[in-house]
Amino acid sequence: MDQLDDSYRERAACPLYTAIGVISGRWKPMILQRLARGPHGFGELRRAMRRVTAKVLRAQLRQLQADGLVMRRVLSPATLGVRYQLTPY
Repeated sequence: MDQLDDSYRERAACPLYTAIGVISGRWKPMILQRLARGPHGFGELRRAMRRVTAKVLRAQLRQLQADGLVMRRVLSPATLGVRYQLTPY
């Protein structure tokens, strides 16, 4: 059992495992690729990735936000929109 615990500790300390865990997901690489070109609104992302559902796109964007890779900026109340962009991180 100690070897198994050591293996998990080793994985937790490995930056590569951390990176893979953060970007794993069917749509996350595509989201990151699109946002690397510049800020996008939710609708723009949805139209660019036609097979993703709104629910899944929203969830993956929230996960990327929670991990500090994507920033969500609310536009003025008159436009009622948001823009997603990559963070410097």
